[in-house]
Amino acid sequence: GAMESGFQDGTTSEARFDYPRGGCADPRTGSIYLTDYSNHRIRVISSDGRVTSIGSGSKGCADGSAQIATFNGPLDMCTAPGQSFYVCELGALRLIDATSLSVTTYAGAEVCGELDGPRLNARFSGLTAIAWRRETIFLSDFNNHAIRMISAAGMVSTLVGSSKGFKDGPANVAQMSFPWG
Repeated sequence: GAMESGFQDGTTSEARFDYPRGGCADPRTGSIYLTDYSNHRIRVISSDGRVTSIGSGSKGCADGSAQIATFNGPLDMCTAPGQSFYVCELGALRLIDATSLSVTTYAGAEVCGELDGPRLNARFSGLTAIAWRRETIFLSDFNNHAIRMISAAGMVSTLVGSSKGFKDGPANVAQMSFPWG
């Protein structure tokens, strides 16, 4: 990329980004995957120095192929079990298949909110960071002032955070203020 923000695929010197935030490497290919928040895309930097995109660039939460899927402010991503990647965006956790580059919604939806329960019924508001261990996913839910988790059974629950503030104590009464990472 260059100093000017914008959108353009191409070589690493030609490419333009607009607020790249999080990323990870594909251990199979050596490619680097980056979230491009303001362009509502995932950008892929191949080992030969070419930048390509996943997502149409339209703001939304539509599943589909790399060319038609839409993202809503992707902020972070990491490798997922199998050959795929998790992507955090404002209201949803998305899954990219590394082979086909197709995008599906794993949890949440385009509409933001705060709701625990089955992963596709759950609501988030500003997923800013992700980590997973074994079969449990952990998410920073920025606007809900909480750390959320998704169990192996697909249930979303609030791990820590009860409301905005700063308070130590048991997880169900502790308070956080805009957890980012």
